[in-house]
Amino acid sequence: MEQNKLSQGPGRLLRVPEVGERLGVSRRSVFALISGGALRSVMVGARSRRVPESEVAAYVARLLANGKS
Repeated sequence: MEQNKLSQGPGRLLRVPEVGERLGVSRRSVFALISGGALRSVMVGARSRRVPESEVAAYVARLLANGKS
């Protein structure tokens, strides 16, 4: 089976609850991170927000680099 070209760039696009599960935070906290600019996201359609998997990894890397693990 051929891979989707979208999944080859910044990784999968994660739903907000999936990001929360990976980070161990609430959905509301994920939206706060997005609003504050700590996580970049994209809109898919009129109401769906997605966060590239690579953005979650970059956020965690920044936390580790700053000693906030």
